[in-house]
Amino acid sequence: MVKSPRPRSPAIVALWDEVAANCDELTDDVVTAIRRNAPSYASFPLERHRTDSRYGVSMIVTGLRDGTQPTPEALRHAETIGRDRASFGIPLVDAIEGYHVVYRELWNYLLTRAIRQGPEVTSELSHEVSLLWTWVHRSSSAFAVAHSAETARAQINRQEMRSRLVSLLHSDAPPVQQVSAVATALGFDPRGDFQSLCTDPTTAAAVDVVNDRLTGTPAHCALDTAERAVVIGQNIDANATAAMLRDLLDVRVGIGTRGSGIGGAAASLADAASALAACTPSRPVVDFTEEWPAALLVSQPHRIAYLVATGLTVARENPHLAAAVSAFLVSRFSVTATAGRLHIHPNTAKYRLDRWAQLTGWDVFTPDGLAASRITVTLAEADGGSPESAASL
Repeated sequence: MVKSPRPRSPAIVALWDEVAANCDELTDDVVTAIRRNAPSYASFPLERHRTDSRYGVSMIVTGLRDGTQPTPEALRHAETIGRDRASFGIPLVDAIEGYHVVYRELWNYLLTRAIRQGPEVTSELSHEVSLLWTWVHRSSSAFAVAHSAETARAQINRQEMRSRLVSLLHSDAPPVQQVSAVATALGFDPRGDFQSLCTDPTTAAAVDVVNDRLTGTPAHCALDTAERAVVIGQNIDANATAAMLRDLLDVRVGIGTRGSGIGGAAASLADAASALAACTPSRPVVDFTEEWPAALLVSQPHRIAYLVATGLTVARENPHLAAAVSAFLVSRFSVTATAGRLHIHPNTAKYRLDRWAQLTGWDVFTPDGLAASRITVTLAEADGGSPESAASL
């Protein structure tokens, strides 16, 4: 230990002895000040905070009273507290603020009592600043390094758990106990309602950006095996989350259903992927709940595409006809409304619908023809963009 080379007057020694004798009072002041100045400490257990602070303040006061620099024990304690605060989720800025409060309160405690004893003692107290600053610098540095290391370790662990959760939910028969354990570790209620969103393939760096934005919310993001970003959350605003993903990543987004428990979480994830498959340039966000027929069709084209192969060929070779059918579907089966939507004459709209029937064999004015036409234009839209983009042809 390196001691301060400067001899102290009896008054300064007595001052330090007084502080050492009143460590409990000083600790209470420190804890109160930390919780007032660093908001994230509000949820930190009060008694645990007092116990940690009392031990730390005692070592600091003892070292400063004896004129010694920070001991290995004091630095280890600073590292321990740094890791603990990081694991509890207290941000580094608040954690460092809390650490600096200790020294500020200690100095104010000393200064107040020195002033009472007169200017000579106050002047002599200024010589204590150098050693005090050494303690601030070395102990807070040890604290910050440990906090940062623990934060990095926890982030890696969280990301591994996020990826693990997505992987387990994608399995054919999600193991309930394993999924529940991972979900709980991420802060979810395994028995609660889950909702998922799925985006176009993206990068791990993009996922990190999303998780930063999701900090403090009941949601997590991870890449699935197809490198799509998957957001899993509870009690989230799915539309707002989709808008956030669009804004951050410029991707298409599928919104899954809301489901209860682990089974509901798996179903929501599958539905989100199906909804993503139904997204198009003109419809970049699809909610499975609202558009499940199209989502189911487009997500499994191999199951039905061969049945409508002729219609798909007609749609691809005559996009203006497919556009007429698509507009007819969303215009409540009104030829006049279809014409208005496409900015063409009603006779032209009727001609295009009739021409579609001639080429495909499906009359949109009959139930079977309408159903087959809807399936065809839905698949064609997913394959090559919105047919309405061809409306002016």
